Amino acid sequence: MNQPRPRIAAIGVFHETNTYSPLPTDLAAFRRRGLMRGSAWVDAFAGTRTVGGGFLAGAAEAGLDLIGVFGAYATPAGLVTAEAMDVIIDGIRTGLDRAGAVDGVLLELHGALVADRYADAEQTILTLLRNRLGDRPIIAVTDLHANVRTGRLSELDALIGYRTNPHVDTFDRGRDAALIMGRVLRGASR
Repeated sequence: MNQPRPRIAAIGVFHETNTYSPLPTDLAAFRRRGLMRGSAWVDAFAGTRTVGGGFLAGAAEAGLDLIGVFGAYATPAGLVTAEAMDVIIDGIRTGLDRAGAVDGVLLELHGALVADRYADAEQTILTLLRNRLGDRPIIAVTDLHANVRTGRLSELDALIGYRTNPHVDTFDRGRDAALIMGRVLRGASR
């Protein structure tokens, strides 16, 4: 009898914040570049040479069902507004609720998101995910110049950074993350 394929949530929150910029990154900035929920995430990245495209290709290769949960992407600019960050956090929560039971999360972050009224916005995302998933795996892909703190590392099962600048390997790093997820779920990797 065939076992069901593992269900993996795909989430992306990608912003490179320039704390010296006077231009705030508000909700409209995320809507312009990409604010997506559920299957819209899959539609946006299917067939692309992006981290999300790599997640999808690697998941197919590893025998995982990838469930689009939430994505928020904005062009580099100043601090993310508290309102935008609140919407992002709520989008992740409600997206996970709608997705139902998942066996793990593939997460795309930049590693340099800074938000007004959030001590560490990306840590907030990781803590939310770890609290929701318990010991199920969370694997993240970040830009190669991410600001990585010890707390972030303790919430992740694996962290993969781009290797090139210009970033021509984003698809490969997303694929790597999905393949590692498959190995972790089969018990072949920790």
